[in-house]
Amino acid sequence: MKKTLVAVAAMAAVTGAMADGATIYGVLDQAYYTNKATTPAGVVSKTTGVGAVIWGGSGFGLKGSEDLGGGTKANYALEVGYAADTGGGAVANRVSTGGLSGDFGAVNLGNQYTPGWGILCGTDFNGCGSNPGWAGGNGLMTVSSGSSIYYSSPAMSGLTAHVVRGFGEATTSPTAVVKTNDYTEFALTYASGPLTAGYSTQSTVASTPASNTFGSLANTSFAVNPSVAGAKEKVNIIGVNYDLGIAKVGFSNVSYTLSATSAKLQTISGQIPVTAMVNLNVSSTTGRHIDSAGAAGVNFKASQYGLDYNFTKRTALQWRMGSSSDNQVAGSQKASQTSFGMFHSF
Repeated sequence: MKKTLVAVAAMAAVTGAMADGATIYGVLDQAYYTNKATTPAGVVSKTTGVGAVIWGGSGFGLKGSEDLGGGTKANYALEVGYAADTGGGAVANRVSTGGLSGDFGAVNLGNQYTPGWGILCGTDFNGCGSNPGWAGGNGLMTVSSGSSIYYSSPAMSGLTAHVVRGFGEATTSPTAVVKTNDYTEFALTYASGPLTAGYSTQSTVASTPASNTFGSLANTSFAVNPSVAGAKEKVNIIGVNYDLGIAKVGFSNVSYTLSATSAKLQTISGQIPVTAMVNLNVSSTTGRHIDSAGAAGVNFKASQYGLDYNFTKRTALQWRMGSSSDNQVAGSQKASQTSFGMFHSF
């Protein structure tokens, strides 16, 4: 009985939202995959399963706006991610914002994706997912910022400015403490004709993170222990995407610093339309990091290949094959993965 009442209440809420002009949207991202990882000691582990390994997760949301007159609108968005492969697990809050937009631009408050993540992901044609082989820098940067204020200016000749201020909400009175996890980002994006490009600089007041990683390859962790309490993690992101007509090409560069720790990643990617329904995607990444313990620099490389068979603009079969490796002092680490699945958006 309780489940029935909950379902009825949910349906009533959705029906009311749709009547109020809200848009329901979402994605289903599922694939069969096989994964192989090798440690520096030569230990090999293999995993097979079904999961969201191409586009990084299934989810759904509600978004809408209300016309306040004079060109001003009130906007809202609520988006959650969920484990479609198991049907269980916690529902993750991806986006929950409210704000205003108009001739002045747009300002939103809440939990939201950062402009830097949009710049980076816009250069990858394989989906910015968790496949080994794509390591554009999502493990180094801030993907989303909670308790944040995000302002975007009006576009002027294709150029838009973005400012994000996130609050770690650490109590600073009556006892003075470091404002850990406070976050600031400034970004510029450009879109006109076949060219899209962007630059972002992120700064976070670090607590004491134990390690960080190169994107999707979890076993390429490196020490990140700030020598000074409240040291700032700084990330710079550059992304460029150009449509040549016969193909699309992308480039991204991500640089990371925290005290004596540094890391850099560069990715070149491309998409070639084989037929009207089939796209071939490729990417190649190189990187290097030096940890705060003063260890010798570690080189990193990754590559990924993909095929998309697009039934429609919303539904596609997708295949991915990627590999990553590094040359840490203790020995080389490797990971590879092949996946085949379906992506559907609504």
